[in-house]
Amino acid sequence: MARRLWGAVLLCAVLLAVAVISGVVNHVRPGTATAEPVRPVPQVGDCQPVPDPQAVPPSGFGLPSPVLAPCDGPRAAEVILVFPDYAAADVVTADAVSPLDRCAELMDPYLGLPSTPVGPTAWVPAQWVVVDLAGPDARQRAAGQVWAACLIHPVSPTGDAPVFLGSARGVMSRPGPESAVLSACLDEPDGGPVSCLEPHRSETLGYRSVPRGTPEEELQASCAELVARSTAMPDPTAGGALTTTVTRVPVDTNYSDAVPTALCNVDTTDPARSLTSTLRNLGTTPPPLT
Repeated sequence: MARRLWGAVLLCAVLLAVAVISGVVNHVRPGTATAEPVRPVPQVGDCQPVPDPQAVPPSGFGLPSPVLAPCDGPRAAEVILVFPDYAAADVVTADAVSPLDRCAELMDPYLGLPSTPVGPTAWVPAQWVVVDLAGPDARQRAAGQVWAACLIHPVSPTGDAPVFLGSARGVMSRPGPESAVLSACLDEPDGGPVSCLEPHRSETLGYRSVPRGTPEEELQASCAELVARSTAMPDPTAGGALTTTVTRVPVDTNYSDAVPTALCNVDTTDPARSLTSTLRNLGTTPPPLT
């Protein structure tokens, strides 16, 4: 019934519009229909609007081809790199870096994450952002466009459809809701993932592999360094209100070569207290504790 009512309202609005136009325009002038211009090659900083105004069919390269254009405000994804000739960029040689790997290398600096040590046992920033590739649609290909673009877009561990609230460039260096949407939080230190904008007791700032025999002291010390670097807080414990912890993730016994992983977390010391936003780049601002 509600659908029929809405359909009736929509039909009424259309008929009213036609009546108004008919009253102003007495006759139809002959003319020539013109096709919508082919969209240009995207540029770094262009975005996929929210919601995407069209479906995302595959491009000629087997890549999705969403609408990518300059925009302000919220966005579903953002361009961080463009390969003018995707086929040439995807040529495999002994020392070649795949286009997707090049995208991944650029993601953290583009998001404004502080530089971190590089290596197999370095802490990797924990964030709900992924990177993938997009390509031209059929009309763009017909016009000779052969590019591929690196897109970053937020994801949610809870099944929501998150968006960048504004430009993604440098977003993780801006404390508050924009970076909280992309940060990784847990309802309890050993609990499940939640939005960092909801009350939570733990935030995961990084993860790393832990080869067998790694001293616990090394893990704790490197985690403490990560917390200090990521939060920029003069006192990462906030006077004892926060505690830095390392949590080891159980190894999947189905894989004989699986390497143990550890999480670097900041927890509220008092179980009765919660955080209401991310701690990233908090600096001298009081921590968001309730």
